[in-house]
Amino acid sequence: MLYDQIASNKRRTWILLLVFFLLLALVGYAVGYLFMRSGLGGLVIALIIGFIYALSMISINRDSHEYEWCA
Repeated sequence: MLYDQIASNKRRTWILLLVFFLLLALVGYAVGYLFMRSGLGGLVIALIIGFIYALSMISINRDSHEYEWCA
């Protein structure tokens, strides 16, 4: 039962991450089209920013677990 919950949480996390990047891509495309007249340019910039953000959140999450067990 515990392993089923873990698997379900992992699936939900991947789905949430996918929705986040799709929404980010849509907003980036719209902003790029409105301000730079290039939807693709805005899309690329938004996805790069999103990728950096996702990596930083993963890094912070891993660091917090190390300190949690040391205390």
